Amino acid sequence: SPLRIAEMAIEIQLEKLRVAEAMNARDALVQKLSDAYTSIREKTDLIDRLQQALNSAMNATTDASNAAFPTTPHQNWDQITEITGLRAQVVELEGLIQDLRIGSRNAMGPPPKYEEEERKTASPITTLHDIQTISASTSPLAISTPTFSGVSREDRSVQTFVSEEPGDMVHARFAILASIPLPENPPDDTLKPIVLPPTCTLHEFLSSTSGTLRNSLGNYRVLQSLTTKWCPSREEHGYFYSPIYKCSTNPRVTAAHRWQQVDVTARMKQPTECFYNREGLWYYAGSYQAFRLEDLTLKEWAELSGETANYLVKETISGRKNVSPQNIYEVNQLYNAGALKIACVGLQCVGFNQEVYRSVLEHAAKFTQARWKTANTSGALVIANAANPTSSPATASSPGTGSTGNLPFSKPTSATVKPGIGASRPVSPTLLGATTTGFGAVAAGLGLGNGAAWNTTAALLTQNSNSTILPSTGTENLQASENPAAYLVTAKK
Repeated sequence: SPLRIAEMAIEIQLEKLRVAEAMNARDALVQKLSDAYTSIREKTDLIDRLQQALNSAMNATTDASNAAFPTTPHQNWDQITEITGLRAQVVELEGLIQDLRIGSRNAMGPPPKYEEEERKTASPITTLHDIQTISASTSPLAISTPTFSGVSREDRSVQTFVSEEPGDMVHARFAILASIPLPENPPDDTLKPIVLPPTCTLHEFLSSTSGTLRNSLGNYRVLQSLTTKWCPSREEHGYFYSPIYKCSTNPRVTAAHRWQQVDVTARMKQPTECFYNREGLWYYAGSYQAFRLEDLTLKEWAELSGETANYLVKETISGRKNVSPQNIYEVNQLYNAGALKIACVGLQCVGFNQEVYRSVLEHAAKFTQARWKTANTSGALVIANAANPTSSPATASSPGTGSTGNLPFSKPTSATVKPGIGASRPVSPTLLGATTTGFGAVAAGLGLGNGAAWNTTAALLTQNSNSTILPSTGTENLQASENPAAYLVTAKK
């Protein structure tokens, strides 16, 4: 189709630009290496000449050779100083060459760049020396930005040069995290969990906030336990895994997909409130800022658990439509081959907002209580309508008795309901040892035969046209009726 032809033409142009960019980068690297080697040769020749002159001067005698190379102690000292300075320059240039070689080797592997704004979004990498001067100053109501001496915020990243063994890489990252100082108001030693209803998610809970708390949590982040590691010696800091490249579907052409590099620290360049899950409970972690650590190596990727690897693969193609198992397998193979990379994003704790901490816990208690009340009211209305279909709809404001709470029911005042022979009054589930469900159990027990009780959620008794739920005191039995009637019992164990 014409649209596909146009897209192919654009892709070809982008590929040409990429090739040209790679060629220019190669030429620039070769030119730098050539200049470095030329400078080293010049400095080496100069050192040799000065060394020869120094030796001649030191061995000079009072004869004619001494007259050919007249020297003084002051001149000898100047030559030694110059030689020392040149040697230092040679060492510096050799280090530059080594850095260029390492940079060229590390540049191999990622997929091609297809976006023009990639240079604006990528997070540069600096050295370990710059991270060791971090200082953070925070207060409960205002969190200040940590200062990285000599490095701008955009350049605040860390690169370590250690062996690629997984254990050494992890220890190197932990060493960097341990060197970061704690804020003035660090998290409490013991944190209280955020208790939520079983069917409620953290996102649903946080979206129900309002006022100042909602403004404070406008850009929160949830740290997944599968992809987050905390520093053993300083648990306030940690790092998490994040894909560097992600695949997305073209919104105009669903069959066209593209790879794009993402800025893994973009969401956390400013202090961000974070939450994490441990053993099924949610906790408020504090305010964090992100910085780049050295990327995950191939050996580290191979040693990741299957669950963690699958999570990262699915996150890589989360923006792609019509994902199939074949796509997941292909992306996994790209990671295994080193074509795709995983970034290690450092988490620096810059403060612990006590106001947010207390407000979240208070809101969680109110939120959970409101959820239970809503569930109680809904369950009571359903049971009331089922028990008395001929009466007017029940309302939550009508009085109730016994263990039923505020459950309304109506019946003719002249009519009485009696159980059949051998039936007893419903027994409270608390007296029977049943656990509380939180929904206000209605007539939770029904004795049959010799008085044995069932631990049930609800029991509806119906006789002829009169219906009711008997009050549950659990202390007495009714007398047997002279004319026993068939009872309809609806019970749930």
